[in-house]
Amino acid sequence: MVIYNNTIMKKNIYLILFLAITVFMSCEEKEDYGLPVIDSIKQSVKVTEVVDGNAVDVMRDQNMEEGALGDWIFIDGSNFYNVQEIIFNDVKVDMSAVYVSPKRISVCVPRYAPKEITNKIMVVTAQGTAIKDFPIDIPPLVITGLLNEYVKPGYTGYITGENFDIYQLDSTKGAWLNIDGKELGVTIVNSKQLSFKVPMDIKPGANIHLYRKDKEEQVVVDRKVPGYYRDDRYIFLDFNVKKGHWSMEVTDGLGQIGYPDSISGKYCVFKGNYPAYYWGGPWGAYDNAPLRDFFRVKDLTPLIGDVSNIQMVMEVNVPKDWANVPLRISWDGFNYFWKPHTGVAFKTDGWQTIRIPFKELKDQDGKGKSMDGVTEQLLTKWFNRDFMMFGPAQNDLFICIDNVRLAPIN
Repeated sequence: MVIYNNTIMKKNIYLILFLAITVFMSCEEKEDYGLPVIDSIKQSVKVTEVVDGNAVDVMRDQNMEEGALGDWIFIDGSNFYNVQEIIFNDVKVDMSAVYVSPKRISVCVPRYAPKEITNKIMVVTAQGTAIKDFPIDIPPLVITGLLNEYVKPGYTGYITGENFDIYQLDSTKGAWLNIDGKELGVTIVNSKQLSFKVPMDIKPGANIHLYRKDKEEQVVVDRKVPGYYRDDRYIFLDFNVKKGHWSMEVTDGLGQIGYPDSISGKYCVFKGNYPAYYWGGPWGAYDNAPLRDFFRVKDLTPLIGDVSNIQMVMEVNVPKDWANVPLRISWDGFNYFWKPHTGVAFKTDGWQTIRIPFKELKDQDGKGKSMDGVTEQLLTKWFNRDFMMFGPAQNDLFICIDNVRLAPIN
């Protein structure tokens, strides 16, 4: 006769239950921790719905067929366990900023341009990888040029453009400038501006090149910065030598309270209470000789041809709000009304370079057709060219201009 110990029986029952639960959980784990699957990509958008007769703004999920850098999206699917990587094209996401549940991932599309565009999104887990087509719009890198082409050596120079952050244009990430063979560091200020220290030995006409290498030392950005440092080839009004004529103020700003320091000898000043529709006086500047007589470089080939390839360039400094009248630029019967104040007053933070495409000069007071091309006759014969404040409103002005020139668009 066998007598069972109650304690031993209880232990055996507990062991059996534990083993059963373990087997059950193992089955559940295998079922839940299978291959990841991406069903759809969604985005939460604001929509207006009518609730009890009232228009109410609510957030609703909407399917996405494509996205953009910086979009917050939801990746819906299953088996999002132990997510190790999320990749858009070939750009990996910083996983510290990702929110993951078994059936939904909330993630921001990184604001970085890929080296290779695959138009796919990948979710990598310990069990496998899910892939889904998902094109992403990649904005192009736009480089406008130097904020001020006449910034002095030793000062901070700025390069302007668009999407600098997307292309990681910072020396901490492999971006550099090359100025006449000298390599310089460049620092991103924001998506539209880069800064660098202008070398003390930089020469007028210096060519500035911007490039970036990736971690494998492969060049992924290789671009010339449009324009040249202190481009003085085709200046026709610099206000140092009086080849033109004007009754307006010309100064170097030294010792004059409130006046900006000169960046290149003397500059002209539109200053005072401008009356409506006033012609000339202290609000106009003219030249009165063939342009060839002004130019330092006599080879006119780069300027002759399609006006779409030529621009008018000058440095301006507007220390005081400019709100009303435009600056009228006239050239042999063709006009351009430069009016940077649209809705709000225009004011600059120091000197900056302004570029006006030559095709914007048009007949019929700036509203007709632009000239077909720039001919040698326009550059070698006498034509009147003037810069004048002229408009329908009164304005208290303080506008400084220097180094009015032509330049090829490059």
